[in-house]
Amino acid sequence: MSAVEVRAVSAPLPSSSRVVRLVLAAGLVLLGAHLVLNAAAFRLFEARLAGLVTGAVLDREVRTMTAQPAFVFERVAGDESTWFALHITSQCSALFFLVPLALVAAFVLLSGRSTIPTLVVAVLAAGVLLELVNLARIEALVLVVVHGDPSMFRWVHDTVGSAAMLGGFTIALLVFFRLGFFGRRARGRHAPEAGGTT
Repeated sequence: MSAVEVRAVSAPLPSSSRVVRLVLAAGLVLLGAHLVLNAAAFRLFEARLAGLVTGAVLDREVRTMTAQPAFVFERVAGDESTWFALHITSQCSALFFLVPLALVAAFVLLSGRSTIPTLVVAVLAAGVLLELVNLARIEALVLVVVHGDPSMFRWVHDTVGSAAMLGGFTIALLVFFRLGFFGRRARGRHAPEAGGTT
């Protein structure tokens, strides 16, 4: 009878880079969940930001609510009877475009298809672009209230605003993948080969 040799084989430990990717991906998922659970606080931030921009663009007094995501401004500068309140609802927020972006970034991190620094730059660029598009949408509504026909408010809010955000989200994804994937490949193609002549 031949003896059977039994050896204990230990499972390979994950590399430090893999651990970092897992931690960052989990952080992105948790960040997305945190933003959803605290959507009102995020919309309050967007209202304050929009209030600051409105005051700078229209050169008139703007006040931001402290307990709800809204800001008020004078439709006619200096006329106290023309205050108008603009509420930042979930439909006016970029939050539910930013959360899918964070989830896509987490998946890319786990897949290892992009370097961590490159992906961080791509996420930040796409996220800032989304917020800027949404801010422009809000300011378009302000301009309609101040200079346009009040009957156009709903059309600009629903039709133009939704189209702008969908277009902005598409462009943000293109920016994300351009910086996160194609930019990396381009740098790889232009990198000098080892042992090559200069």
